[in-house]
Amino acid sequence: MVIEKVKRLFGYEADKIRYRSFGCFLAGILSLSYFYYVPRVLFYFYDYMPWDNLYIMYTLGSYTSHLFAYVLINLGFYFLYTRNWNSIEKWKISPGPWPWANKNKYDEDKKKLIKTALFNQIITLPVSLAIIGLRVKYIITPQEPDFITTLKQVAFFIVCEDFFFYWSHRMLHLPWFYKKIHKKHHEYQNSISPAAEYAHPFEYIFGNSLPVASGPILYGQSNVHIITWFTWVMFRTCNTAEGHSGYDIPFSPFRFCPFSTSSSFHEFHHYKNVGNYGSFLAIWDTILDTGSAFFEYMEKKEKVN
Repeated sequence: MVIEKVKRLFGYEADKIRYRSFGCFLAGILSLSYFYYVPRVLFYFYDYMPWDNLYIMYTLGSYTSHLFAYVLINLGFYFLYTRNWNSIEKWKISPGPWPWANKNKYDEDKKKLIKTALFNQIITLPVSLAIIGLRVKYIITPQEPDFITTLKQVAFFIVCEDFFFYWSHRMLHLPWFYKKIHKKHHEYQNSISPAAEYAHPFEYIFGNSLPVASGPILYGQSNVHIITWFTWVMFRTCNTAEGHSGYDIPFSPFRFCPFSTSSSFHEFHHYKNVGNYGSFLAIWDTILDTGSAFFEYMEKKEKVN
């Protein structure tokens, strides 16, 4: 049984490499470039930040980092959605039409999405940051974080976030939690990038935000520079938007690590509403058999092709 799971995991990894080809190398370059340059860009503006006040630095900085990344990544995908380029549409995952093909339904869904997104961005996130900010202990000294240290810390954050996201997400699929909370997020069967944060406030905090914060907490916030935290927040925000985009981009910088999930992985979860609870990694879904339906689907697809 264990050997079969290991073979399945490595088989999935091999399929991803075949699909991405040169894109794997490009994804690695883009990821490393992000973690090298973004902290330096942020640190360039450090003198203009309230770095002598941790509470203000954390609350305003975290909020701004998240909002900036959320708006920027969704503007990028909006541009791709509206271009309808064949060179991009070949990466579309679902064979079905985009949600806006049904204009009347999409107009209603769009209103609900905007209303929910605004509530979470204006109420849920600021309030939670204001409360959590009272206890944070990040490094705020005007000293640029080291590149290698940043990579090590982010790698740890990814493992922690994926673990806690897996279990919180799995909990949200228990009948009571799904009916009362998580069903809202699954209204988008064929997902689009803005719908990544189309969620009940409870899910937004306990299913999304807390797993993101788990890595720095377990690593020890006093060992993490706040610039690294901002860099991580923006990366995870863009990662979840890309995972809901409906595109499986071969050179995605958010799928750079071994045994990572893919947009197809999460799209299957939305479309079939079964398994695939992980965020960054497919490891827990493999070990605990919650990804078996997806792996079987991919194996059949590989045989057909």
